[in-house]
Amino acid sequence: MTSLFEDPLVWILLVALIAAVFAVMRARSTNIQLRADNGRLHGDVASVRGRLAELRTSYAWAGSWPAADLEAVRRVAEPATKATLKSAVATLAALAEGQLALLDGLQQKYGDDSARAAICRPPRLPGTRDCPSAWPDCC
Repeated sequence: MTSLFEDPLVWILLVALIAAVFAVMRARSTNIQLRADNGRLHGDVASVRGRLAELRTSYAWAGSWPAADLEAVRRVAEPATKATLKSAVATLAALAEGQLALLDGLQQKYGDDSARAAICRPPRLPGTRDCPSAWPDCC
């Protein structure tokens, strides 16, 4: 009978057993490392969620703060805007009154002829006349 040490099947089984032990040990260390990483990542997720809640609260507060200030600015600016608009209306009314006075003067000078009033207009450029030859006195 041959010795067990000379049998190749025993050596193959021995090598397979040693490889299996190393594979199990490596899988176990990898599993331990992955569990540690998983725990750390869960802690990171919890801290990020806490920070997100803080930022949402801060954002909600910051979003309501400018609205209150904007309303205060509107209340302050509204009377100033009204005063400016009243001043502009008064200026435009004075300009319109001056234009009406000018038109009244032109109507008294040239009469109420709408065709002649449409043709008679001031010169376009200084020093040039753009008047029809029929009415040289209208320019």
